[in-house]
Formats: sequence, C-alpha cells, structure tokens
Amino acid sequence: MKTGITREFYQKLLYSFLVLTIVLNTVHSQAYKVRMAMMGNSITYGAGLSNPAVECYPTQLGLMLSDIYGDTCEIKNYD
Repeated sequence: MKTGITREFYQKLLYSFLVLTIVLNTVHSQAYKVRMAMMGNSITYGAGLSNPAVECYPTQLGLMLSDIYGDTCEIKNYD
C-alpha cells in the first residue's frame, strides 16, 4: 500500500477544479451586458415618425436583439 497523495486524488482534485470553474464562469457570464450607443441627431431619434419613442432605430434594434439575446443587451440613443 502506498502512502502519500495518489493519482486518484489528483484526478478528483482536477475534476473538482473544472466543475468549479464552469459554475463560476456561468454565473459570471449571466451578469454580463452588451452596451451599444447610437450617435446622431434626428436620424437616430426618429424625426418625422408618429411615435419616435417606439419606432426609432435604437428601439427597433433593441427589440430585435432582445428576441435573440434576451435582456443582455442595453441600447441607448445619444443626440
């Protein structure tokens, strides 16, 4: 019988480290948000539209990206 740390112990330690890394990475990645800024004057604001707050380009882009990525995208309009 061998004394000391065996190969089986190292395998269990490596497996535990990998599981912990995957769990922590998953938790961290869910808190991540992609932020986009739309720069422009009347074009990005939606001048000439009947309801610019809903029909402007940044809002429409946000709706399209939220269908794909959920709430991880944040889009703001800057004039």
